[in-house]
Amino acid sequence: MKWARTCAGFVAAAVAVPMLFAGPASATGSIAGTDSQADQVGSALATCAAFAGSASAIQSDVYAFVPGKGVVLGQSFYFQNRRNEMVSYLASGWSPSQIIRELKRVNSITSPDRNAPLYEDLFAGAEGNALLQRRQYLIAAIGETPNGFTGNSDEPGIGTPEFRKNVRATDLTFGRWRAAIGGNTLTGNAVVKGMKNQWITNVNDPIVVLETLLGIQLDENDPVVRAKFRKRDLAERLFLSLAAGFRNGEGDSRCTSLPGLQSKSSNLAWVRVDGSNGGTPVMNLRYSSNNPDHGDAVKTLAFLYFSCRNSPTTANCNAAVEL
Repeated sequence: MKWARTCAGFVAAAVAVPMLFAGPASATGSIAGTDSQADQVGSALATCAAFAGSASAIQSDVYAFVPGKGVVLGQSFYFQNRRNEMVSYLASGWSPSQIIRELKRVNSITSPDRNAPLYEDLFAGAEGNALLQRRQYLIAAIGETPNGFTGNSDEPGIGTPEFRKNVRATDLTFGRWRAAIGGNTLTGNAVVKGMKNQWITNVNDPIVVLETLLGIQLDENDPVVRAKFRKRDLAERLFLSLAAGFRNGEGDSRCTSLPGLQSKSSNLAWVRVDGSNGGTPVMNLRYSSNNPDHGDAVKTLAFLYFSCRNSPTTANCNAAVEL
């Protein structure tokens, strides 16, 4: 099951997007996670990235995993970000914490190191620390403490609203599970806290979440149903965390700030899990649409997730709906 249509000329349009929407917004929420028991890494993301391109294209720009090591997400003004340099450091043995410390060091206000690989080069009128404060980076590695960075820019249209200045990238270690969770400089408290709480507790049952999002009824007393939808794996934890963060219409107010757009929390989302040694992804579900009538991305992602779990094979676990 795969549908794909990409948007031509999305690069030029995307550069202008952040300045089109003034005022407080609740934008991208994302997670980079690992499962040491299953030896898997992955990420989940939801955002309103109208006109920025397909989920597959954006995923290729902001997501990368290092075989045998971990995963990096580099986003929020993602053009020219330092994701690739972070991948090189991770592959060479640096820990997530060491990479984030180096990122801050070379982009410091008082003594920037403009020749360092992680220095933020001039883009959209900023460089160094000023550009760094528009960025978000999440890094998770198997066997390491995860780490992340979320900027604190207060610029109109791309800056941090007053109500969420205490929200930073959250680094979590919980038994076999490790994750860096955050939102870009526009993300509200509810999104990050919802994702964080679900990752820690795993309190929401996947069957109940799917029933709620899709308006269906599953027989949870059926052992076949339980075996399909209660996996307790990394893909489930990523999906449930994303769903918890974007529930009740929380998410990206840029999706609703223009006349005629229906209420929804996001128009682009994915859940991806890779075996730490590479190869075909265990799961890679993507949804994106620039049409406001197509509904909420997280709900559509739930349909893709349901289809994947309900399939007798893994054929439906690499699927894209891109409109």
